[in-house]
Amino acid sequence: MLLLQNIGLPPQEWDFNVPSWSISVEMVMSLVFYSVIRRKYKFDWIVLAVCASATYALMGLKNLESNENYFSVLNVGLVRGAAGFAMGAASRLVVARYGFPVPLVRRSEPVLMGLLLALFFVRVPTPWFYLAFAVTSLFAVTATVLNDRGSMLSFGPLVFLGKISYSVYLLHIPVLYTATAIFGAEAVRGLVAKMTMLVIIIALSTACHRWYEIPAQRWLLARLPKGRVREVDFGVARSK
Repeated sequence: MLLLQNIGLPPQEWDFNVPSWSISVEMVMSLVFYSVIRRKYKFDWIVLAVCASATYALMGLKNLESNENYFSVLNVGLVRGAAGFAMGAASRLVVARYGFPVPLVRRSEPVLMGLLLALFFVRVPTPWFYLAFAVTSLFAVTATVLNDRGSMLSFGPLVFLGKISYSVYLLHIPVLYTATAIFGAEAVRGLVAKMTMLVIIIALSTACHRWYEIPAQRWLLARLPKGRVREVDFGVARSK
């Protein structure tokens, strides 16, 4: 309830819905990043990219799970969250400063995204591998943003999956556990069982997004004081 399940506090154990480890990380890192970027400091994308790359390299020193701590005090999940936020911020600044049409960069998007996916699934636990993943992430995300509507991620089905992705993230493990409890571990390992669970997960996630996420967002936004909604743009906070 306090969103403290994965920030390095004991007992550092997985909870029932394992993917929820990142919710506390996202919340903490969002608050930290907001408190930093709302101040009038001038951040440079190179500094952010170097910090993110160094942080990714740190993850390759020890092959630890996200609920564990480096040196007993620095949570792996928070390290991953900080690296992701910093790399995203670096990409944002690159696009803002150099976001003019670059045909070569735009054409390279499929290659970069393919390489990024390959690195994501291979996962070699070494600092050099994580460093390569970080650099590829920066270029792949930047190329995707520069492509705008021409991006691979603008493809309709992928946009739809993006909309329901958070519900998919939180619902797929409960669906798997429920199916395992009812039918047994062996029964859910077959191709037909996996495809059936995939359909169920997408259906439940679509319903959750439509009838829970969207209404909840509207309910919260309707109760914000008018004129108090603020947009933060790397050091410049302005009222809408």
